[in-house]
Amino acid sequence: MKTTLILLCLFTASSISFAQPLPDEKAAALLNSLPARCIGPANMGGRISDLDVVESNPDIMYVGVATGGVWKTTDGGKIWVPIFDRQGTLCIGDVTICQTNPDIVWVGTGEANPRNSVAWGEGVYKSIDAGKTWKHMGLKESRHIGRIAIHPKNPDIVYVAALGHLWGPNKERGLYKTTDGGKTWDLCKFIDADTGFIDVVLDPDESDLVYAAAYRVRRDGFSPGNPAIQTGDKAGLYRSDDGGKSWEKLNRGLPERPCGRCGIAVYRKNPNIVYAVVQTDRTPITTTGAGPKTGDDITLGGIFRSEDKGQTWKKLNDLCPRPFYYGQIRIDPSDDNRIYVLGVPFSISIDGGKTFDAAKNNPPVHPDHHALWINPQNSKHLVLGNDGGLYFSKDQARSWIPIREMAIGQFYGIAVDMRQPYRVYGGLQDNGIWAGPSSTRSPEGITLAHWRRLIGADGFQCAIDPSDPDTLYGTTQYGSLSRINLKPGIAIDPKAIKPAPAPGKPAFRFNWESPLAVSAHDTKTIYFAANHVFRSKNRGDKWDVISPDLTGGKPGVSADGGHTITALAESPRKAGLLYVGTDDGKFHISKDDGKSW
Repeated sequence: MKTTLILLCLFTASSISFAQPLPDEKAAALLNSLPARCIGPANMGGRISDLDVVESNPDIMYVGVATGGVWKTTDGGKIWVPIFDRQGTLCIGDVTICQTNPDIVWVGTGEANPRNSVAWGEGVYKSIDAGKTWKHMGLKESRHIGRIAIHPKNPDIVYVAALGHLWGPNKERGLYKTTDGGKTWDLCKFIDADTGFIDVVLDPDESDLVYAAAYRVRRDGFSPGNPAIQTGDKAGLYRSDDGGKSWEKLNRGLPERPCGRCGIAVYRKNPNIVYAVVQTDRTPITTTGAGPKTGDDITLGGIFRSEDKGQTWKKLNDLCPRPFYYGQIRIDPSDDNRIYVLGVPFSISIDGGKTFDAAKNNPPVHPDHHALWINPQNSKHLVLGNDGGLYFSKDQARSWIPIREMAIGQFYGIAVDMRQPYRVYGGLQDNGIWAGPSSTRSPEGITLAHWRRLIGADGFQCAIDPSDPDTLYGTTQYGSLSRINLKPGIAIDPKAIKPAPAPGKPAFRFNWESPLAVSAHDTKTIYFAANHVFRSKNRGDKWDVISPDLTGGKPGVSADGGHTITALAESPRKAGLLYVGTDDGKFHISKDDGKSW
């Protein structure tokens, strides 16, 4: 009979322990009898991939979260409700409201920012009752939806920019169109199995005039941050004058070389004016807000403007922030010279894109911006989504109000200590490592005030010393490892204990999320891994390398890239029995604490 040992850490029962493992059926019955409860936190928000607002009633908003489904508010952001949790995926790429009938809402699943930790979706969904119910409308193999555009006069006509599979060729890449509300789909623009579409925008006056951005992108198993392929000869900006029947690749004034991710925006007051942010294979990956004052070399990509509906273009600026992760540009609906470009900072131009400055905000806003809505009736009102959640501005981005009512943080890993009641620790994407209680004596339960951040950056694995709940180990990106003293009354001051190679030796290759383990047999012993396995017998003060390179040995584009160890564990029953897995498919066992493998 197979058995299962269950660790229950986030349920209403205060503590449960088993002397012996439970049979599968009894374990399942016990698990199903325990209702889960949300213990937070919502302090830090999480990565928002898209958002949309009802223009006739801006109190109604929908927010799409990279791995947190869709949330809705009807009171301007005071109360938020998750409305997509029972669908087939929680990974969201796009949310689009039909502004002529706001009861119609489309959701494109699969985040379209092809970073190294990205989840795919299963096509498009539609609601005709403002998000109360959803119906799957197909395009399952599109995997990642970059944008949905609804015809301004006929809500049955919808365009979907489908990026397709990120790890290989995919015939479902392309731009799709429906004329019957999603019952059937026409692949109105297909380029090839390697090139999909990331953006689509309709002219608000000439609704058969369609702009679309084609994007050739490919991830592989070992590119540490950027995709392995980001550009292609057939990628770039396209235009159709007949509702997608025929297409023209735009090139007059645009870079005539392989292009990457592009974003498009049409000025509502005068649709002759179109802006684009364009990546090429020569684009400097600019992450700062201030770019060159002029952009004379159009081969570099950057910010472009057209005043004749995309027929001709003029280069304005080299700004093109980390294209694969952002690629978003917006125009103030009442001022075509005020331009917003989303990136690490929030970049603003007031001279039509010639110069940009990173917004100086008080209070500061979290970086890494992906979504922006500007109120067409009042352009001082902005709604912004980024890696830190949702923000409102009522003064044209001079200041921001963080919205902290959604529990949408992306936990890479969690740990619990042995206190009564126990505490929970976890590392979050771009939001550090946090700690909070599993229960409190407060009549309000677990509140935001009960959670605190211990480390910044991208938080990953946590491990608690079983014999000392005041000693926590936590990792951030590419093998940064810290030991934290949690004793009351002591300021949080993480001590860096990352293993380093001996002088003159090759650098270690750490994974984005490097594995960590505390020995169950000697709590002062911890294990850590890069392409080698490390052991410390004094809580990280000194390290021994206890394995050769257990991977295929292929280096990546940097010291932190290439083949790495991704999984590591010691047997809880036998000291020194170690198991290791790598991202190139290798599995190793050591029965003598690393002497042999």
